[in-house]
Amino acid sequence: MPLVFRLQEFIENALKHAKISQVIIKNEKEKTALVVVPNDQLSLAIGTQGINVRLSVKLTNWKIDIVSQEEYEKNNESETKLFFCLLS
Repeated sequence: MPLVFRLQEFIENALKHAKISQVIIKNEKEKTALVVVPNDQLSLAIGTQGINVRLSVKLTNWKIDIVSQEEYEKNNESETKLFFCLLS
């Protein structure tokens, strides 16, 4: 199993209390990841006063950003539009 998939699974398991849509490794050297969760799972993934994500960061030793599925799709749509504008 490639290392990236194992890292994704490790991060997903650290946030096991919430449903995870996907884990995206943003930068392996800087140890940054993006976790996408269903809209109704965002507050559960983050936890009261950020406790769940802070514990996951300590467990994995990675910087973890958590976004809702809606926010992720909106950001990707904006990036796609920018990409196609740059190509025009």
